[in-house]
Amino acid sequence: QVETLESARAGPALLGPAAPLEQRVAQLGYTDKLSLEPLLTSIVEDWAKTRELPGSEWRTAGMLRPLFSRWVETGAVQAMKAAGAITDPVLQAAAVEACAAEWALRDDFAAYQTAAVVPVWTTEQNALRTIAHHSASADPQRAMRTIQRLNLHVIPLGIHAGAAWLRAAP
Repeated sequence: QVETLESARAGPALLGPAAPLEQRVAQLGYTDKLSLEPLLTSIVEDWAKTRELPGSEWRTAGMLRPLFSRWVETGAVQAMKAAGAITDPVLQAAAVEACAAEWALRDDFAAYQTAAVVPVWTTEQNALRTIAHHSASADPQRAMRTIQRLNLHVIPLGIHAGAAWLRAAP
């Protein structure tokens, strides 16, 4: 019985790379940070095979968000670099958005400061816009102060944060 209790505390046995992708993503809460990059590689490979199928963008986005949620917990800068390194532009944009959204929910100030680690300028702008949207949705006034404090004179960021602030106004 002690052995059963120990295995229950450790969580379920992790699935290997041959397991269905959705099941591996479902186990992200038990995954260590060394397993995140191979899982992203599997998602990228799956996307290459299924991108023309109806609903594949939604399916893939549904796997990217929990992956980057977990990855941001273990190392947000590495997560953003991995998202920016994806070569497919559609998948890269979805990955950067998922990563930026998760990072903004945890630490929008650090997310803003480090969004420049993404190697593509338009991707950096997408990351900043996503961070502005999510941080402004949570606390519009704080988002505006952060944008001003970091001296981010990017008009769309102010528009995103300002629009969220107006929506939250009584």
